[in-house]
Amino acid sequence: MSARFSHSAMTMNKTKLTPSFWTDHLQYLHKSILAQITRIRAGSKHPTIIGTSIETAIRRALKDYFPHRFSIGTGQIASANGKISPQMDILIYDQTTFPLLALHEDDSVIVCCESVFGCIEIKTKWNRRDIEDHFVRFKAVDRERHPSFNTPSSEDAASYTMICVDPLEGPDLTWSSLKNQDRQVLITSLQGNVVWLSEWGDGVFSEVKIKNPLEAVFQHLLGDCMRKRFIQQTGPVETYNAVGRYFRWTPIA
Repeated sequence: MSARFSHSAMTMNKTKLTPSFWTDHLQYLHKSILAQITRIRAGSKHPTIIGTSIETAIRRALKDYFPHRFSIGTGQIASANGKISPQMDILIYDQTTFPLLALHEDDSVIVCCESVFGCIEIKTKWNRRDIEDHFVRFKAVDRERHPSFNTPSSEDAASYTMICVDPLEGPDLTWSSLKNQDRQVLITSLQGNVVWLSEWGDGVFSEVKIKNPLEAVFQHLLGDCMRKRFIQQTGPVETYNAVGRYFRWTPIA
């Protein structure tokens, strides 16, 4: 029986993890999402319905592929002093140690700013003024983190990714407020072969040629999330004190 089982397992398992396996697989996923977007646009002309449906498709892909350590949803981030960010299309946050501050009937959430790994904003077309305004308002809340989750030498600040659905031709980022040394910022189009990337500590954008924008977003976003210092180095006392600021608990020394 064991021999028969072994032969069966060998016969069924013909997929090999070659160096290009991840790239090849995400190429098909990218084509699938583009097909979903075409279907969404064919089924409705209402901009809100189209936008929400595209966000849902991308959010679902992230949920399917990212480790369960990272909760993925939509909503807002809040600081302990009462600041609240604008709506974030996709939030990546820690719900293993941080509570939700609010959960609404549409499944959108409000989360502690200390719990946020990164966020994604999805736009049909590039509009620098709108995107910069959104980024500045988001950053103003994220900067209010408890010191244990925002040390100057760490990469704890939440990353910001902007995805255009339609083609994006060379956005002018020379004097953009999106240039930021304290966090990773990535800009791309689902229908392009370029990302504009400002990594933590750089403060300038590099134009990088790519083959698959979805793979580039997954690679850079996942890498940034997993590098966060607070995943490894903050313990229960630091987390208790960070959460306690929202609920007015007495800090633990």
